[in-house]
Amino acid sequence: MLGELVIARESICADGTSRALGAGAARTSADEQLTAALVGAASAARSGTVVSVDLFYETDGAPRADAHDDALAVEMEAATLFALGAREHVPVACLLTVSDTFTADGERTRIDTDLLRTAAERMGAVALAALGD
Repeated sequence: MLGELVIARESICADGTSRALGAGAARTSADEQLTAALVGAASAARSGTVVSVDLFYETDGAPRADAHDDALAVEMEAATLFALGAREHVPVACLLTVSDTFTADGERTRIDTDLLRTAAERMGAVALAALGD
C-alpha cells in the first residue's frame, strides 16, 4: 500500500554493489538490535525481506520481472548498506516507504506529494524513537 512503512530485516542481493563489497551470499542482513528498535518504534510497519536491484525498470520501462516472491519491496540500497555495515562493523538498519505499486500487468501507481511527506515524517519519528530521541 502506498505510504506504508517497511523495515528490511535482510536483503536479497540482486545487485552488483553489495557483492562487490563482499556480501558474498545471496542475502545480507541488517543489524538485529537496531532493526528490533525500529520494529518496536513502528508497530504498524511490516518487516521482512526486501530485494536490492541495480535498476528498477527494464529497458522498455516495465517493472523488473525478477522480483522475489518472499520480498516485501524492491529497492536499490539496502544490500549495499548492510554489506558495508558488516564489513566496517557498523550497525545498519533500513526503514522504507512504499512509493510505487504495480498491478500484475505492470501498471504503475506513484505516491502523491502529500502522502509522501506524511510518510517521510513518520519515518523520521520512527527513527528518532528507535534511537532513543
